[in-house]
Amino acid sequence: MIKGAGVLLWRESMPLSLEVGLVHRPKYDDWSFPKGGVESGENLIQTAFRECLEETGISPLFGPYLGESKYVESGQSKIIQYWMGRAEDESLVFTPNSEVDQLVWMSVKEARHFLSYESDRELLARFIKLERHVKTLVFLRHGKAVKRADWFGEDSDRPLAHQGELQVAKLYSAMKPFGIEEVHTSDAQRCMSTALPVAQALRVECKTTPSLSEDVFEKDDNIAIEYVQQLLKFNKNTIICSHNPIFSEMLLAFENSREFSKHLPSLSPADSWVVHYTNARIVAIDTINAPNVEKAS
Repeated sequence: MIKGAGVLLWRESMPLSLEVGLVHRPKYDDWSFPKGGVESGENLIQTAFRECLEETGISPLFGPYLGESKYVESGQSKIIQYWMGRAEDESLVFTPNSEVDQLVWMSVKEARHFLSYESDRELLARFIKLERHVKTLVFLRHGKAVKRADWFGEDSDRPLAHQGELQVAKLYSAMKPFGIEEVHTSDAQRCMSTALPVAQALRVECKTTPSLSEDVFEKDDNIAIEYVQQLLKFNKNTIICSHNPIFSEMLLAFENSREFSKHLPSLSPADSWVVHYTNARIVAIDTINAPNVEKAS
């Protein structure tokens, strides 16, 4: 079974003008969504984003996970996992490449007839039923830190371990698909050392606050929730870098968090929950595992 990832591209210049983007591959003479195989070191979201950019020239703004498509191509079984991705720059001109010779925008009704695979039509049907106009809040746990037992200073000053530094160096490409506009971080050293390089790579502001720290959380667990509630009012795509014990509480800032929290895995260092929401209500949550790096000896 060959695994890959792809994007259901969409755009909407005005209400009731929804279009989806289909690509034609001359090698197979089929119409489908941008997709491709996983490269070494990538997670599936990174694969989907890269393949869309390579095949269409579009850097999509990612929304919720849509599901998977299964089919047989050249005698090989394939399973492709898809995310919805908004094409925001309509001025881009498509350039044919080695894999794709056409990118065509069409209505959902037209796309149903063009698509070559039934599984892609099923994917399109799921897309129509989901909320697509969402904002994104990423809860990012700081990278792997020096062990408490090996650190003799204040816990808030505990730095990243070498493995954590390697994780941070790879976080940019994992966060790029979400159109991040701000990064907020706890004032603990391990959080700031995780958040600041990501913010710099994304070219956005990084704001440091004790409201997201473990010390403040232990004194008053409502402060972190209130901080998130305030962020939601600004309606920006945001990263919050903080500590594992706090994330489940911060999720309570959303009105329907309990529908999702019981199914979420706890976050290991450099893992993320990607919350897609609208009007303080969660639409979907993706989980991104920490970048794959060699452990320090």
